Amino acid sequence: MLRSLAQKVPRTTTTPLQPATRVLLPSSSQLARTMYQKKTVPAKHWTKQEVDERVTELLFQYAHVNPKQVILEANLQTDLLFNRLDRFSLYWDTLTSFEFSENNTAYMPPRRFSRDFKSGREAADWAASFLEEEGRLIM
Repeated sequence: MLRSLAQKVPRTTTTPLQPATRVLLPSSSQLARTMYQKKTVPAKHWTKQEVDERVTELLFQYAHVNPKQVILEANLQTDLLFNRLDRFSLYWDTLTSFEFSENNTAYMPPRRFSRDFKSGREAADWAASFLEEEGRLIM
């Protein structure tokens, strides 16, 4: 039976291998500048009132108390019952929602700044100061 199958399969001839030709590929920096470059959307400009409103929305997400008690001046730990994870999440969401550039966020250690937030007011003022540094805070 095996011989009958082998006889039905046509034999192919192999050709000798050709010497390898060198193909020049563009460097990774050339690829990044040409094929894979994404369109950059200009970062949003914020007013101080919009910053306060956005930080208040973030506080509502993580507060473990009655929503009427959620104000910017409330202490995160004693009044809003934030734990360490909630404070870090507030810090991280503040970074991502205001789209801080990598130049500013590269030197900011996350644990220290998340512990430094004592109230929503401090988080809003901190975000506004970085927006002002980047020229994206509308006065």
